[in-house]
Amino acid sequence: MLSCILGALTVLTLPYFKKFQCLAKQSEARMKLTNLYQAQKLYHATHQQYADLKSLQKLEITPIKGKYYSFEISHTAEKTFCIKALGKKKNFTTPDSWSIDQTGTLKHLQNACPN
Repeated sequence: MLSCILGALTVLTLPYFKKFQCLAKQSEARMKLTNLYQAQKLYHATHQQYADLKSLQKLEITPIKGKYYSFEISHTAEKTFCIKALGKKKNFTTPDSWSIDQTGTLKHLQNACPN
């Protein structure tokens, strides 16, 4: 009887667990993108242009590598940049990606978390 109750509770709570586990992974993307945005603003203040990924790594302001996401700067110019966080395939069953630009606008491009 007890095993039936525990089995039923597991079946009911597993989808919620998976959703919140996925949301926790996504917090890495949001946090690191915000840190990289701040690093870009700092770099721009001293160099009058935005940095590529190698230049930001040299500054050692914020770690670029993530456990659940890889990060790339898709383009930089004097006045614009776009940084993307791409969910690593081993951590997500479907694509998950985020971006941030020079205005600080954080966008969720693809959502891997269940609704």
